[in-house]
Amino acid sequence: MKKIFIEKSFQSSPIGEIPTDWKHIPLSDIAEINPKPIKLSNDFTKISFIGMADVTVDSHLSNTTDKSYGEVKKGFTSFYNNDILVAKITPCFENGKGALVKGLKNGIGFGSTEFHVLRAKPMKGCASFIHYITTTEDFRKKGEMNMTGTAGQKRVGKDFIANYVIACPPVDEQTEIANFLSIVDKKIELIDRKIIETQNLKKALLQKLFSEGVGVQDENGKWHPHTELKKSSCGKNPKSWHIAKLGEHATKVGSGVTPKGGSKAYVNHGIPLLRSQNILFGKLKLDDVAFITETQHEKMKGSQLQPRDVLLNITGASIGRCAVLPDDFLEGNVNQHVCIIRTTSSLLPEFVSIFLNSHFGQKQIWNLQAGGNREGLNFQQIRSFDIPLPPVNEQKEIMGICSTVDSKIRLLEQQKSETQILKKGLMQKLLTGEWRIPLDCDEAEAA
Repeated sequence: MKKIFIEKSFQSSPIGEIPTDWKHIPLSDIAEINPKPIKLSNDFTKISFIGMADVTVDSHLSNTTDKSYGEVKKGFTSFYNNDILVAKITPCFENGKGALVKGLKNGIGFGSTEFHVLRAKPMKGCASFIHYITTTEDFRKKGEMNMTGTAGQKRVGKDFIANYVIACPPVDEQTEIANFLSIVDKKIELIDRKIIETQNLKKALLQKLFSEGVGVQDENGKWHPHTELKKSSCGKNPKSWHIAKLGEHATKVGSGVTPKGGSKAYVNHGIPLLRSQNILFGKLKLDDVAFITETQHEKMKGSQLQPRDVLLNITGASIGRCAVLPDDFLEGNVNQHVCIIRTTSSLLPEFVSIFLNSHFGQKQIWNLQAGGNREGLNFQQIRSFDIPLPPVNEQKEIMGICSTVDSKIRLLEQQKSETQILKKGLMQKLLTGEWRIPLDCDEAEAA
């Protein structure tokens, strides 16, 4: 791999200091914006289609769908391989939706009319380099500032993209920069694959653990497999397991309220108020937690939290997500969208969370919602959940196995986050020319 070196010679420009051999130009100088639609003939029996859901918020193409000539010949945005898609609409644009198009059948594709299409100009622009430009924080923030339309219908216009000024190196250096950043992208993709593989491993383990258990532990601490299984409302289980109602082993099932005034009642510091967005599958996300005053907290005595409470989302799109408060949790409260399940000593909180987040628990939740006009679980339904009740020592063993896999997933997610931060820093340096990649040799002084 070529080594980066630090640029020492700069010139002033309207977008800041750039290398003396770079230009500051509008993006339209190196890319055609929304080129003329592609004309098709019925010779193309299958054509790739890309919808907004097929591009991710980290600017990757996740899927294409085969469509017939008749389905796509009118009314859709058209593009070729190596074209760049950028979402027009809010919030897709702000969230980073877009993609460098690859793998189209016959090299031609169609997609949502809510995409802008950018096409690199021959000998002037590198498609991958242009794609990286459209993923920068600066491009997205300035685009958001230049949106037009009414609330909920805002769009980024073609003129903003065409006139967006970039620091532009020669096309061969554009290619080197893009190739360098693609190495980091490949590392992120590899980590993503490992995360998916480990998540699939966990699903398979849960299927086995809830169907066959861990076994019976003898006086020497050695585990021996269960020899007899039975069918139950929770699927196939060891015969010695009791299937209980969750409410029979819970001292509390209830939720909180939203303080009067809604978000206006939140304060900058105070008592944490956990909401549905803070409860993920098996973990808490507390970087955007809301706060309420001590006075409001005292008014909500019935939903004050304790360490190791099980929290379950009971309304909306996140229904069914479940996590456990850690042992060192100090104090907090919940709103009406989050249910507190406080268990007895016979049912460990972590075991409850593992089960409710598993296929077996999620199936019960969605069966209760089938045919309903509104998503939502009530406390009677939650108390009626069927849950397997292994001995406490077996519950702990199942928790330990799952914890080991979860630790691996968390490590991979941390590696991904660190690599994304690295990529962001590299883009800031390379796309402004502060750091350069040599074109005439394979080695240079490292930055």
